[in-house]
Amino acid sequence: MKAAELNPGTKLEIELLDFSMAGIDPNKLYISEFEWSEGEKVICVAAPIHEGRYLTVHSGTSMNLYINCKSEFYKVKATLIERLIKEGLPIYKLNIENDIEKIQRRQFFRFDCVLDIKCREVEMINNTAVPKSKFSNGLTRDISGGGTCLALVEGIEKGKYIECELQLSENKTIKFYGTIVRSSKTESEGKNKYEAGVEFYNIDNRSRDAIISFIFEEQRKLRKKGLI
Repeated sequence: MKAAELNPGTKLEIELLDFSMAGIDPNKLYISEFEWSEGEKVICVAAPIHEGRYLTVHSGTSMNLYINCKSEFYKVKATLIERLIKEGLPIYKLNIENDIEKIQRRQFFRFDCVLDIKCREVEMINNTAVPKSKFSNGLTRDISGGGTCLALVEGIEKGKYIECELQLSENKTIKFYGTIVRSSKTESEGKNKYEAGVEFYNIDNRSRDAIISFIFEEQRKLRKKGLI
């Protein structure tokens, strides 16, 4: 992929590599958008928001960009060369350090949200899901393009598979299979006393894109309200 092939508004996430900066979490990805390119080596992206403010980094800061484009994911290393203001929006002007490469697996920005979800444990036999229980209701604690954290009535052991139906919006239900990568009992006084970290095991690209689009749209709404 070339920088000139990116369209304005293309979603991306920024991983800062300068850990000497105060307040920078090396495990956090900051949400952003592609704005425009200046040739093949210089691109401009929207400055991400962190704790209600636009994130300010100094010139020379190195970062990885993770780009979501047409159901594919790409990674490229870049360096900040200038900060601009366009129509009141802070912009990072970046120098591309290497080729934009396609990647198979990546981290995903996690968005805190509470959504209704139904799930049940299944056993995978020759890549076919065999139900081991009935569907039960739960809630999400957060969601990303790579998985979700669930609040459940009953615990499910780490390593088990589950089938889920996620109510992403009033008219949109996402179905997927996931693997339990973390399971624990909480001190919650509500009925959902167990927490489970789920990594998507089998989810189609259209459903994953719907989740990522939902995250960006909800972020946009919160930003418009001044809540982030």
